[in-house]
Amino acid sequence: MNLDELKIKIDLVYLENLDTESHFSIFSAEKDYQILIIRGFSVNGDDLIFNSQGFFINNDKEVFEYIDKNFVKNELGFSKIDEILEPLYIKNEKIIEDILKMDN
Repeated sequence: MNLDELKIKIDLVYLENLDTESHFSIFSAEKDYQILIIRGFSVNGDDLIFNSQGFFINNDKEVFEYIDKNFVKNELGFSKIDEILEPLYIKNEKIIEDILKMDN
């Protein structure tokens, strides 16, 4: 499925959500696809910045990451979704641990 076909299938609200870097985490299961947005964060100096990562999963269990307004197929696929998402969670966990250490 090419980029244009993907964008036609996706509800415009989801495209807007995917374009919002600081969008909160959501999961939505539609008839022909699923949308997953995971809110991540990073540190810029003293500021905590939200940066969300979006995923499109079709009925063939293909996983596409939404990067710079483009859908990029992740070759690991749905059976390895945990491996796809793991770097996001590791990064978030590290930042939270660092913030908690600041309190001590």
